[in-house]
Amino acid sequence: MEQKAKKDYLDHNGVSELWRLIKSKFAGASHTHAASDIINGTLPIARGGTGQASALNSARALGRGHGTCSTAAATAAKTVAMANFTRQSGSMVAVRFTYANTAASPTLNVNSTGAASMVSCYTNAAIVSGNITANMIALFVFDGTRWVLLNPVSSSTSKT
Repeated sequence: MEQKAKKDYLDHNGVSELWRLIKSKFAGASHTHAASDIINGTLPIARGGTGQASALNSARALGRGHGTCSTAAATAAKTVAMANFTRQSGSMVAVRFTYANTAASPTLNVNSTGAASMVSCYTNAAIVSGNITANMIALFVFDGTRWVLLNPVSSSTSKT
C-alpha cells in the first residue's frame, strides 16, 4: 500500500478555508452598535461622548455645576471650587453663599476660570448689597463675559 506524501503547505482550498475562519472571528466593516449598547467606559468627544467617566463630571465639563462660596460678605472677589468645571458661554452654576454679599460690584471666579462680574438679570447692572443673602443658593448663567444672577433677592425685601 502506498502512503500519501505529507503536505507542508496549504493549497488553494486550504487557504480559502483558513481565510474564511479568520474572517468569522472579526466584525464586518458595516458592523455598528446603538449608543444604548454602551454600558461602561468613556466615550471620547470625537466619537460623540463627553470624554468624562461620570454624569457629574460630564455636566461640569459642559459648564454645569454646584458649589459653595465661603468668601466674606465684604470681599468683592468671590470664589467657588468645582472640580472639572469648564467655563464657557452658557455655563450654569448653582452657588450656595455662606455669607450675604455686601460688596459693591462683586466678581465670581468659579474653579479658577477667571473672575467675571456678577450682574442682575433684571437690571443688567452689577448686583447690589442684599441681592445675595446668607445661605442662599444663587443661580448664575455665564453670558460669555459676565455671570448673570437669575434669582436676585430684591434689595427692598432682603433680610439682614
